[in-house]
Parts: sequence; C-alpha cells; structure tokens
Amino acid sequence: MSFADGQEKVIIVTHSMGGLVARYASQVLGAKDKILGMVHGVIPDLGSPAAYRRMKVGARQEGMAGAVLGNSAKELMPVLARAPAPLQLLPSSKYLSGAPWLIVEGAGEDGSDVKLPKKRDPFGEIYLDRTLWYCLYEPNIIDKDKNISNLNWKEYFEIMKDKVRSFITELENKYHTNTYAFYGHKLDSDGTLIWRKTSITYPKNMHESDRRLPNNYREISLPYNRSQMYVLTSSKTPGDGTVPVESLSTIRHNGEIKSVLATHVDHQGAYNVSNLENIHARPALQFTLRAIVKMVQEIPAP
Repeated sequence: MSFADGQEKVIIVTHSMGGLVARYASQVLGAKDKILGMVHGVIPDLGSPAAYRRMKVGARQEGMAGAVLGNSAKELMPVLARAPAPLQLLPSSKYLSGAPWLIVEGAGEDGSDVKLPKKRDPFGEIYLDRTLWYCLYEPNIIDKDKNISNLNWKEYFEIMKDKVRSFITELENKYHTNTYAFYGHKLDSDGTLIWRKTSITYPKNMHESDRRLPNNYREISLPYNRSQMYVLTSSKTPGDGTVPVESLSTIRHNGEIKSVLATHVDHQGAYNVSNLENIHARPALQFTLRAIVKMVQEIPAP
C-alpha cells in the first residue's frame, strides 16, 4: 500500500497466536512503522489455561486437534516442552489480574486447596517448580533415566527463561496504534482449571496398563501404599472454545484500541466462510472487512 512519501505499509489480519507474533514484531522488534494497522481475531492476549491443560492431559477432547497435536500427555508434553510458541500461550502474570486460575483440591499441607498463582508469578509457582506433580512439565514422563530427565528439565528451563517468559512480559500491554480485534464470548472455555479429587480406586496389584485411566485423570502416589486420583476439569466460562474472555480484559478496556467486537465465533473457525453470501451471517468477517476498509479510507491523499 503506497503512501505519498513513497513508503509502503501493510495491513495485517491475524488469527490466534498470529496476533501475538505480529504484535511482537510491531511493538518489540520495531516493525510498527511498516504496518498501517492490524485486525486480531481470537487473540489469546493474556494467554489461556488451555495451554496448561493440553500440556498436562493432551488434546484428545478437542477432536481433530488432538489427532494432530497429541491425544495424551505422553504424546504431547515432550513436544511442547521444546516448542516455545505453544508455551508462549500460557497465562501471563496479568491473567485474571494475577488472581489464581489453577486449583488443586486438598493438596495443601493441611489438606486445604492449593490456589495458584498466589503471588502473581505463574512461572515461579507453576511452570518452573519441578517439585509439584501439577507443575507444567514432567521431564520423566517418557525418559525415566535420571540423567536424561535432568537434561530434559534443563533444556525446558532455558526455553522458558530465554524465549517464553521474555516474550510474554515484553509484549504486555503493547498494541499497534491502529488495532481492531474480535473475540468469541459464547462457547465453553478454560477460564480456570481445577484438579478435583475423585473416588476412583484400583486394587493394589492391578497392572498399570489395565487401569485405562482417561487422559484427564492422574494417579498421585501417597504414603503407605496409597494413591489419590485427580481429574482436571474446566470452569467452562465464556470464550471461543480455546481462549476465554478473561484473556481479553486488557484489549476490551484499552482506550487506544480502535474497535473491539464480541461475537459468537469458535477459535479454529474464526475466519471460516463457505461462499461470499455466507459473509452476511458472519459478524467477525464483516468486522474484519470494515476494519480494513476504514484503515484504507484514512490514508491521506497524495
């Protein structure tokens, strides 16, 4: 798109994490002067607990996504632990204004519920505390050798410190001055997560492979040859099925954002359209096209 001074600028339309990447390039890496404006669709602005859920139990419940990403924690966790991009979708310290979004029933020393983060530090309290069974990464989930497990943790720790934490913190509250965004607010999403105690028990001598636990269940060893079953459950709060509205609190209340639309849209199909006529039934698509037109109309005449 040419301007009177001979410069060229682009309009960027993003989906999901693409919005974070585009914002990082614009506001952190210095590309903002080459961008006329941005339209963000279903952007996980402050992250989503869905990233934690996928890491811990896999993505089987997400249908085709599970087949692609990995149905179980054993399939998915070792991959995600070495992939900065999916980890950059984790809730930031600003998510829920720092209030707890992960609850573990009865896990406190006195039997009380553990609610994290307590001190607005999800990295120190959840993502990088190896002592907790409900921490994000279990380096021995496949590699049982202690030396290999320690090496796995070291590699994961470096990725989290150098590529994930810095990306999340440097991006906070930074938006291009010509930004439009739409998000979903009708579908059940992971606003918060709870590890709930269950009453499921197994005979002591039953072989582990015969227990056939669902993906979202975990068996945690207790003293005296006992164990406790936990199941990871979602709050099912409004969102787009992946990103909850809680993740959009900053965008929704940022006075510098040009326009924001809350609509009935699912995460994966945010831009789906079968034909031109179908656009009339898709508010998100209409919003995107109008935003692009408005940006073009505001270009000064040569």
